[in-house]
Amino acid sequence: MAAAGGTTAVIALTAAAGGVTVAAETATVQIVAPAQQVEMVVNLDTVPVRHIEARVTDTSSATASTAQVAATYATGFVTLTWLASPNPSVYCTPVIPVDTIVAAPGGLYYAIQESIMLGYQATVPIRAIFPGKKFNQGPGAIQKVLLMGYAAACNISATNSSAITGGGDAYTVPVLRQSDLDAAQAALESKITPELQAGLTAKVAGMTFVEDGSPVFTVTADHAVGEKTPAFTLTATGVLGANAFTDAEADQALRAALQRRVLPGYKLRDPIQEQFVFRARSQPGQPAVWGHGVGFAVPAVSASSIAKQLAGMPLSDAVSRLESEFPGSSIVITAGPMPTQWLPVQADRIRVAVTAGPAGP
Repeated sequence: MAAAGGTTAVIALTAAAGGVTVAAETATVQIVAPAQQVEMVVNLDTVPVRHIEARVTDTSSATASTAQVAATYATGFVTLTWLASPNPSVYCTPVIPVDTIVAAPGGLYYAIQESIMLGYQATVPIRAIFPGKKFNQGPGAIQKVLLMGYAAACNISATNSSAITGGGDAYTVPVLRQSDLDAAQAALESKITPELQAGLTAKVAGMTFVEDGSPVFTVTADHAVGEKTPAFTLTATGVLGANAFTDAEADQALRAALQRRVLPGYKLRDPIQEQFVFRARSQPGQPAVWGHGVGFAVPAVSASSIAKQLAGMPLSDAVSRLESEFPGSSIVITAGPMPTQWLPVQADRIRVAVTAGPAGP
């Protein structure tokens, strides 16, 4: 066994009956080289960041609310005429106060809307005392005025020359309310959101991504709030975006950065530990990719080239050469089947294996 510079070399000779041979038939060279640990955090500015969007459009129909429409009052005009009194000795003051009642057959009563001092004839507005459609009457429906006080002694007639209109019964009507739109929109957006997420996930396969935030929706309706309609339809378009980069491009860039830290003659071995994150740049909306990598490097050598260099060499010289080329390595050479101090002269009879040991200091 030879040792130099802290390197251990073991030469195992295989004995055989009948003496020794000058050249070994086969040999195995095992080189256990200390690995170099490489770790760094780096801005991978060569990795392109793409903004990717998923877009989904869908429609939904819903029922509008119902509103109670209040009953309305019939209105019109009545003409009052002061006729000659059949009894001139009776004192009469033709003052007609507001809310004086005029009547039509069937118990239909209307209130005068203005207070007047009747000369001979006057036309004044009236309104039904109750709301409802039945108070709508044609011309001539008003037949008397119910006078009180000094006016009661006056001989005054009442009639309507035009129709009394505008009375209506209470009823319900379908009408679109803001709450109807809000509820339908919330349901439609809830339906679209998982479809957006699934669509975005499909587009970023093989990529690392960060979503912009919640989906953005554009919603339109075929009816406006306040319109009388039994149903309405919403159309919503949702957009979900994300910044993303391909894992393969990030891996390639991080490996290249780690390799630049590797000692000459060494190469990274798989696997390497990788972690990627987005960090903000000075320009809003333009994130950068940063990578944290930990890897180990081993000598970048060719087993066949080492075998060619060692072919035919004395075992001690082979150990010295390998100790010089791979400082700090453990070197084990096994030759046989006959005891010998030489390696085979044919390189293809030498099997070389280079493996990584614990990381060096």
